Amino acid sequence: MERLKLITLLLIIWSVIFASSCTSAELTCDISLIKATLAIINQEKNTQKALKMITPCAEQGDSASQIALSLVYGQEPRKKQLEDIEKALFWSEKATAHGGIVALYERGLAIAHLGSNMERATFEARLSALDWYHKAAEWGHPHALFKIGVHLKRYTPDKTAAYTFLTLAKRRINPSFNYYEFLDYYLKDLRESRALSKERVAEAIRLADIWERNHPDAAKSWPSDDWLENMKGEGAKQIPVMKTPPTSKSFCDVFGKIMLYCPQYSEQETTEVKMKALRPGYVKKN
Repeated sequence: MERLKLITLLLIIWSVIFASSCTSAELTCDISLIKATLAIINQEKNTQKALKMITPCAEQGDSASQIALSLVYGQEPRKKQLEDIEKALFWSEKATAHGGIVALYERGLAIAHLGSNMERATFEARLSALDWYHKAAEWGHPHALFKIGVHLKRYTPDKTAAYTFLTLAKRRINPSFNYYEFLDYYLKDLRESRALSKERVAEAIRLADIWERNHPDAAKSWPSDDWLENMKGEGAKQIPVMKTPPTSKSFCDVFGKIMLYCPQYSEQETTEVKMKALRPGYVKKN
């Protein structure tokens, strides 16, 4: 009888281990699964089906799956409940723990895309997104560098800084990137405007060279403008591993004195001036 009990117990333990190993083996968090999930949400608009496909991998800790899950929850944010938007932001932040440079940038995108739909001002969401772009830019993410350059071009009188960051972005991409033409246009617009003399353009390039020397571990080139390819595809091999944690400095810590909507600039400009810079056509209410 005791022998029979022992055999039964061993069978139960074996079945549990076998079932667990099967479940683990079946959970393949590869690029094809994520592409299929995104196709479902983009083409079929079937949120529940997409959630069922990608949630297990996200919960297991796969960073690319966590970004995909954030995208599923964040589809068409103006039609979403606040709870879904909060879940989208939650999963985009989870991805930054192990997702490297790409996840830092995607976190910024999620905040920029979804933050204004939460119960807080677009202004606050903008600054938070810029903080994450800045973290990614410090490691050479070209789209993050591009977005910082665009913000500097639009919302600061210091156009030299704008040209510097747009130059850094252009050095890392090629004409196949979907924002290459916009980047090229902004650089040309700065060169041909009265805002930048030839001397200041030269100074901007000099500052870009200094930035490169001060960031030796940053990516010098970027394989693709497809985030999934850069995390799960061949492009992932070309993106440097972050050797240190992301910078703790915020965007305004670095650019606050020249950026119209950073708190550090408040002593130099009135709220009305900042609002006009942020929202063209803004008229102060009496």
